[in-house]
Amino acid sequence: MPVIRPLPLIAEDTSEKNKKDAQAASGEKKEGASKAPKVTTKTVVLADGTYGTENVYAGGAPEDSKEPSSEKTAKRSAFRTLLLGGDFLLSAMVGVSLTKLCMKNDGLSNAIKNEVLLVIVNLFKLVRQHACGGEKSDSAVRLTQCIRVLAGASGNQLADGQQAATELLLSEWISGQGRTQLGKVLDLATQNGEWALGQEVEVEEKSVSPDECVVFRQLRGKGASIAGDAMDDDDDFSAARGASIAGQAAADGLLFAERLAKVQQMTGLADPVYVEAFLQVHSFDLVLELLVVNRTSETLQNVLVELSTQGDLKIVDRPAAVTLTAGQQVIVHASIKVASTETGIIFGYVTYDKKSAADKECTVLNELHVDILDYIERAWIGELAFRTMWSEFEWENKININTSITEVGLFLEHIMRNTNMSIVGRSYKKPGNDKSQKKGKLSAEDVQEMLKEAVGIKNLIETSSFVAVNLYAKSIFGEDALANISIEKLPDGKLTGSVRIRSRTQGIALSLGDRITIVQRGVQGPSGQKP
Repeated sequence: MPVIRPLPLIAEDTSEKNKKDAQAASGEKKEGASKAPKVTTKTVVLADGTYGTENVYAGGAPEDSKEPSSEKTAKRSAFRTLLLGGDFLLSAMVGVSLTKLCMKNDGLSNAIKNEVLLVIVNLFKLVRQHACGGEKSDSAVRLTQCIRVLAGASGNQLADGQQAATELLLSEWISGQGRTQLGKVLDLATQNGEWALGQEVEVEEKSVSPDECVVFRQLRGKGASIAGDAMDDDDDFSAARGASIAGQAAADGLLFAERLAKVQQMTGLADPVYVEAFLQVHSFDLVLELLVVNRTSETLQNVLVELSTQGDLKIVDRPAAVTLTAGQQVIVHASIKVASTETGIIFGYVTYDKKSAADKECTVLNELHVDILDYIERAWIGELAFRTMWSEFEWENKININTSITEVGLFLEHIMRNTNMSIVGRSYKKPGNDKSQKKGKLSAEDVQEMLKEAVGIKNLIETSSFVAVNLYAKSIFGEDALANISIEKLPDGKLTGSVRIRSRTQGIALSLGDRITIVQRGVQGPSGQKP
């Protein structure tokens, strides 16, 4: 109570205060200009008979003549300043705390209770008069409940509805439900804090003894062989190629299936020239492999694929013109430079000459969309750095959730797997698979393991109908992508909410938003069909 005094609490009018400050400043300037001393210089004869100059100051007032201001601002505590500044949450908490203390202590005098009631009424007036407050704000409603409880405890007669509301509020305070809920929140925060602190323990240190043998592969003879662990690079290369024939066959089949899934048809099968495209990402470059097939029974000359791009894509090497006999097929390549993380489009047409035709014929190609997921790598970030970047980034893209998925955990896994974004707080590394974890897409097992380790988020998904999760990813160009997913499960089983994406540049925010809009419809099976 001493830090709140003197009473009553009156909010300051900022407009009048600024006007008074401006008038005071202008008055001081005018007064200073009017009281500026006048300097006169004249020639005088000194005692030794020589001439000299003397400065005479006429007018002006001494510094001591300035009168002190009649109104002085009383020294206030920081707590009182916050209350008068419009901190609604603090005002509500002060009112509730003072009311509970008065109800628990029966030995308080009426003077103290009246002073507490006066403080709460003043806080209610501050909240009601504030531009952002009002009688229907949460803090005003809470303070009204406190006033009703104190008035009822003083022996005043209340209406039936108000008396019932007072008894209900008192029973809630006595039951201790608030302490139980607060304990659950604190336990959840402790679990999340322990989960986030584990990110610094995963650093592995490797040491090499001084007498360790250094092997240079370039200096080794063809027939020489070195045993032990000295040829780690060769072992890695052999493992990548396949240690056996069965391993080689499995690797080739996996590579073929991966390439086949990325092949896109550019023209129709009935067109004279059939074109298929396979787009491969190499860091900042795109290699477009085009399969051109002559579907006619004639020889086609000067078959040329003309390409154009939309977005931050630049064609470096264009496909060369070729001549195709009947039924012949050939593979041509094009190199494309990528400048930023943005969904680009490659389009164009194919031209060719026929002996029976005087002019060139042309076939328009289908559009080829560059997937933004090829530019995004898995990355991890702490909560403090996430909040800092969230407040600094300017570009935001908000996507409303509209999906056929009915489970919160399944929807979150689906979004994480299709955007390559990980949960903010702690890095996750699968043991024994560091190289494959560094880049590439998140698998379903990785996402499930992340959610399993995030105990707090897992408990929210299982016990609550509302979940908010922060996600983070980084592009190959060093651009940070932040996402906040707020999901609510309605009573009818449908999911609603929004996904907010923030980034430093506009391209990655819009591209990630388009990606989420496309993939949020539902979960796709292995064959690409919805189950």
